[in-house]
Amino acid sequence: MLAALARARDKHGAARILINCAGVGPAKRIVGRDGPMPLGDYDRVIRVNLIGSFNMMRLTAAEMASAAPLQGGERGVIVSTASVAAFEGQIGQAAYAASKGGIVALTMPAARELAQIGVRVLAIAPGQTLPVDHPAYGKGLVDGRAAAYVCNGPTCSLPFTEPRALIDSLAELR
Repeated sequence: MLAALARARDKHGAARILINCAGVGPAKRIVGRDGPMPLGDYDRVIRVNLIGSFNMMRLTAAEMASAAPLQGGERGVIVSTASVAAFEGQIGQAAYAASKGGIVALTMPAARELAQIGVRVLAIAPGQTLPVDHPAYGKGLVDGRAAAYVCNGPTCSLPFTEPRALIDSLAELR
C-alpha cells in the first residue's frame, strides 16, 4: 500500500481524499447444511472490508497530516463505505454485516481524532431505495433517491438504485 500511495503522490500530489470501498462477503450461514461457516471465510471478510479500510485510513491520514493545509485548515477527507447491512443484516450476511458494522463503529472515533489535524472522516451506508412514504425519509423521490438522508453522526444511510446515484450522493455530502 505504501508503494501505491507513493506512486499516486508522485503523479497527482499529496493525497486529499480517500474513498474506502472494500466490500467482499460470501453469502454463508453461520451454521449451514455443511456445518459451521469456515472461520477462514469470516476472517477474510473482516480482513478485506474492515482491516483493509482501516489500513488505508491510517496510511492516507498520515500523508494528509504532513500536507500543507488548504484554505480553512482542511487537509483532506476520508469516506468509508459501510452498508445498510451494518444495521439490517440478512440471513447469510453475518461476516459482511459485522465488517460493515465495524466501519460504522470506526467512523466516529476516527472523525474525532483526525479532526485535530484537519481531516474530515465520514461513512456512507448505501442500500436499497425505501418506499416513497417512509417516515424517516419524508415523501417523494429526487432522481431515484430518497428526498433526504438519515444521518447518525458522521454516518449517513444513502438509499440508491444505481452506482451513479451513489456517486451523486457522495458529491452532495459536505
